[in-house]
Amino acid sequence: MLRERHPSVEKTMLRALAGALTALVAAPVLLAGQEPVRWPVVVESFAGVINDAYDVGDDGSTLGGLVGARVSLRPTAPLRFTLTASYGRTSDVGYHSPARTVAGRNEWVLSTVGVEHELQRGPVRIGVGVDLGAAWRRIAPQGRVSDPVEASDFGNDWSPTEALIPGIAVRYPFSRRLAASLAGRLHLYHFLENARASPALTFGLVVR
Repeated sequence: MLRERHPSVEKTMLRALAGALTALVAAPVLLAGQEPVRWPVVVESFAGVINDAYDVGDDGSTLGGLVGARVSLRPTAPLRFTLTASYGRTSDVGYHSPARTVAGRNEWVLSTVGVEHELQRGPVRIGVGVDLGAAWRRIAPQGRVSDPVEASDFGNDWSPTEALIPGIAVRYPFSRRLAASLAGRLHLYHFLENARASPALTFGLVVR
């Protein structure tokens, strides 16, 4: 379970996220100077798997599910600014012992902003970028557990941490407005202190 943070750390994280959002909105205007700005918007929904580095279970599997949505703004090619919200879940992250079995699941909620450089090779577009933001995690009870079960075994409260997510995405268009995407990203939580890497692979549908 992630360590509890001092309230000042949470305030700092929120200020950083607010600053990133402000920069995301202001950057296209700054790039375009005094000229009128077009805001081509791209919306992407995605789903896939994540190898959860915080799964401490002994069932031999650390794979979980990941779903989310991403909104991209393109002030000028090949630059993209992104807003992403996602939810991840990994089952059976508990532990087993002769005395008892504790079963739970990791749940993650992420909110990030990012920048991406997109290259075009024929009809295929390849984007390389990085996201920065916040992640909230909790360990929720799952299924049956044997007695005794202590309250400390589960953390129904959401614990915040910082998130850094570099990645690469390949997009192939079906039409002028519709495309499919395949993305590989590396989720780095708690990266300011003791980062753990959770790689993710997702498939998505892009609407322009």
